[in-house]
This record gives sequence, C-alpha cells and structure tokens, in this order.
Amino acid sequence: MTQTGDEFRVALKSQKVAVFGLGRSGMAAAHLLRHSGAEVWAYDSLDEKKLGDRLKQLKSQGVKLQLGRGPGREISTFDFIVCSPGIPPHSLWVQKARVNGITLIDEIELAWRLCKKPIVAVTGTNGKTTQTLFLAHVLNRMGKRAVPCGNLGRPLSAFLLENGYKADAYIMEVSSFQLSRTRNFRPEVAVALNLSPNHLDWHPDAMDYADAKARLVNNLRPEDCALLNSDDAWCVGLSEQTLGHVRWFEGSSAQARELVAREVVGALGMDEDWEDSCVEGFVRPEHRMQRLNVARGVEWINDSKSTNPGSTLHALRSVETPAILLMGGRNKGLRFSVMKEMLADRVKQVLLFGEAAEEIERDLRGAVPIEIFHNLNLAVWRARELALPGDTVLLSPACASFDAYESYEERGRHFQRLVEEKITAEVS
Repeated sequence: MTQTGDEFRVALKSQKVAVFGLGRSGMAAAHLLRHSGAEVWAYDSLDEKKLGDRLKQLKSQGVKLQLGRGPGREISTFDFIVCSPGIPPHSLWVQKARVNGITLIDEIELAWRLCKKPIVAVTGTNGKTTQTLFLAHVLNRMGKRAVPCGNLGRPLSAFLLENGYKADAYIMEVSSFQLSRTRNFRPEVAVALNLSPNHLDWHPDAMDYADAKARLVNNLRPEDCALLNSDDAWCVGLSEQTLGHVRWFEGSSAQARELVAREVVGALGMDEDWEDSCVEGFVRPEHRMQRLNVARGVEWINDSKSTNPGSTLHALRSVETPAILLMGGRNKGLRFSVMKEMLADRVKQVLLFGEAAEEIERDLRGAVPIEIFHNLNLAVWRARELALPGDTVLLSPACASFDAYESYEERGRHFQRLVEEKITAEVS
C-alpha cells in the first residue's frame, strides 16, 4: 500500500476498506473513502442510538454500518483499515486485524495520500496546537489560504471533501496516536517542538511514544524540510533519523514561534510575501495560559489544556508571582515527582482534585503544602480563601479530564464559569 495521488484514487474504486471508530476522524475518513469510490464498512462499539444523527449521511452514502460490535470473519476481506486514534494498540479489534495481516493506518495517512497541496505537520508533547494555529494565522495574513486541521479539531479528510483541495497549504497538528499508524506519511515541512513522557496509558512505554513521534520525519526526502528545536535533546536526535533538510530554532517562546513561522514560509517558497506585520494579531487559543481576570489583586489563569506534568512545568515557568496550583484529573500513566523542584521554587500551595489526587500527593509529598478536594468547585473555593493580592491561581491540571469531563475544554469552561460567577462577581 504505497500509492498516493491519482494512483491511490484509482485503486480505491476497487477496494474494500474498514473504518474502526466513528469519532471525528473516523466519520471524516468514512465520508472521504466513500466519496472516492471505496466500499466502506464502519465499526463502532456504540449503538445507533448513542451515535445519533451523524449516521444519517453515512447510511445515505451506502456505508455498511456495524454498530455495537467488533469485526467478525469479514475482517480478512478488507484491503486496509483506517483506525481512529482513540483506539489503543492493545484493543482486541487492532489485535484481530494484525493477526489477519490487514494493514492499519490513521486518517492522517489516508488524507495525505489524497491531498494535492503542501502539508506542514507539527508535533511535540507541548505547544503544538498554539504553533499550528499561529502558522495558519501568519500564512492567512500573508494572503494565503492556510487551513489548520488534524488533532486540534477538524480532520484533514473533512476539509478535503469540503473545499475541493483549494487551500494553498494545510497546517496539521499530529499526535503520537496518529503518527503511530502512519506508514508513508511525508509532509513537505515537519515541525518538531519538544518531547517529554506522555500518554503512557496508551503507549506501552516511553520509547514507543518517542518512536511514534519520530515517524514525523522518518519518510522525509532531501527536498523536504525538518524544522527542529535545538533546545530539546529528542529533537536534536531526530536530525540523525531523517533525510530531510534540517533547519533549527531554539526554545518555546513567542519569538521561537515567529522564527518557526519564518522558516515554514521559506520552506514553502512563499517568503517573497513575508511582512513582519504578519505575526501580529494572533490570539492564543482558549484553555492555554488563558488569563481570565484579576479579582482582589489575584490573577486567575485557565491552563486546562495542560494534561501532563511537562506542560504544567512549562506553564509555571511563565508565572512570575507566587502560584496556587490546581492539579488533578485522570493520570495518563505518568509520574509527578519530576515536578517537585519547580513546585518548591514557584508554588505556595497545591490544591488537588479528581481521580489521581492521592497518587499526585504521594509523588509530591514534602515539596510544597498540599490539600485534596473532592472536585474542582471545592478546590476553587479554597484557592479563593488562600490567595493574597499579588498571587496567581493557576489551573494547570497535569492530567487528562476524562474522570469528570468530556474534554479539557469542558473542564476549562467550568473553571472559567466558577471564576466569573463566584470570584469576579463578588468584587464587581
């Protein structure tokens, strides 16, 4: 399975393809495959009632829906399977496909094979969403049509169907889950920001996580660009794993983001349209060091997107006043002891909530005063009691949200409501 472009489009018309999982990427993949002429079978563990209206269009297109169950004997008849990133490698569905010798790919591989325009792919443990959106912002300010897509929201497959391949470039955020199931994925520009342990509830170990991320650059050719962070040891190592033309940037500051943008614009051959004003006007996405308000001299910051210790450490480096840190949620197989030194230096109190609270407390014991609360509401109230003028209250959980929320966005919105309704309102 090495075809791309028109050759792949022709091949799809005679192929039988399965889609595992009907979340955002699975739905988009099923639509794109069917639009391209493939026979499509779509599987999801949820039944039709729980999946709701999103199934109507798939039905009308002739997709064979297999709901509430996994694949049966028919699995051996598929040419390949598009597997949603939320399905882990130890899943019985994945294991059954491998036993039958069926190729598993991610939606990003499928979309890349059909995409006619340049792709800039961005990965890293932390900061990849902001960098992806910033790159799209800069290119659009230059008068180009750049579409941010991938792990941050809408899949590339959905955009290919919607705009008929009319973008000048696609700026794609890619995760380790997605990259782990790529085979020939080869963006024109690959941007690697950093690496620290993460997602060890999905990957069997830290090496597997790093190896998945490295697939970003493994297929590059000399005419492609690998843009790597010289301040990160893993990124430095990637320079030995790629045939792509390596360019460097340093750090994770706003200045580093701008340098990445300059390099990407040059790699795409668009540098004649560059103006310094193109970097202006960018607004950071919500839930990423989002400053909510100052009440009673206390600054409240929503960093709900931080779902691993490394990201929370990065957040703390940017806080200049004494911090009351709200942490907790569902652990992703990570250790929190790596945070002890910085917490002792920058944090006056840690308020824990959620499923992993006791585990975090054991890892951090002795570094800083710690209290445990049943939920985020109670932790916020305690932060209000403790905070003095000049302090910062920082929600940077270092954990996934799925113990109590559908997403980190829902957790962040809840925190924002608590601050607006119960904290800020008191002084207005």
